[in-house]
Amino acid sequence: IILILIVLTITLVAIPKSTYQKLFGNNKIDDSINNIYETHQIVYVINSDQKLVGLKVGVSEIEEDQIIQKWNLLTKESSNLPAGYVSPINQNTIMIDYQINNNILTLNLSEEFLNSNGKMAISSLAWTFCDEEIKEVVVLINGGVLSKLNDYEFKRINKEICVNYEFESMFVYETISTTVIHYYDDYLIPVTYFHKTSDQCDFIVSKILDKNIVNDEKYDYKLENDLLVINLGITELLSSNELSSLVESIEFNLKVSNLVINGIESVIYKSDSIEEL
Repeated sequence: IILILIVLTITLVAIPKSTYQKLFGNNKIDDSINNIYETHQIVYVINSDQKLVGLKVGVSEIEEDQIIQKWNLLTKESSNLPAGYVSPINQNTIMIDYQINNNILTLNLSEEFLNSNGKMAISSLAWTFCDEEIKEVVVLINGGVLSKLNDYEFKRINKEICVNYEFESMFVYETISTTVIHYYDDYLIPVTYFHKTSDQCDFIVSKILDKNIVNDEKYDYKLENDLLVINLGITELLSSNELSSLVESIEFNLKVSNLVINGIESVIYKSDSIEEL
């Protein structure tokens, strides 16, 4: 009996943690699972709160054809997404082919795409595929350009599509919209705020950092041509998530390509395109 117990103990210790998860289940995203991958792709899916989020999905490598890789993660491989996340795109949709011309990605898709989740699916395409090279996505179904999916009508598919609305004023027609990209460890959430704050830089900084940094005038900024310099009255470094959120949100809304962020004692961030301050 003692020998049997020893053998069982050794066997249990030798079983990998991932095997326990498969046997007994775990709804939480486990970092140890993602750590088996060397890198990740970001695809935009729906979380349990019905928000469109950019999920960091672990992949063994970044494939040469990233369009196909991301498309597969959203469709035929979407069943592998962590619990609580679903793709808004019908997983049976086939990408017949695609082409990129003049910064426009044209996706030739099968009719199954028409059974996708309306605005969420269109927003997913925009936020998953638009980047520095691709500025717009066009969907073809049976050779025709799609302009309506279920009840959602649209003219263009790009990141100008408002997502995850947050209203900070009852008077919508008197507001302006600002999309702030909030970074977290395993995902990011773009949120379009409708607000009355006239200064977008102030608004972005207050949403990502402590709002008192604006109210207490612990920061200032200077915008000249295509250069934005932000001076923060702080000595501590920003977290990687705060810095990513701030940089991407500023560049997205203010359309600047040259950005410098200064702390009291050091330069916190400087765009790669800037050779000299």
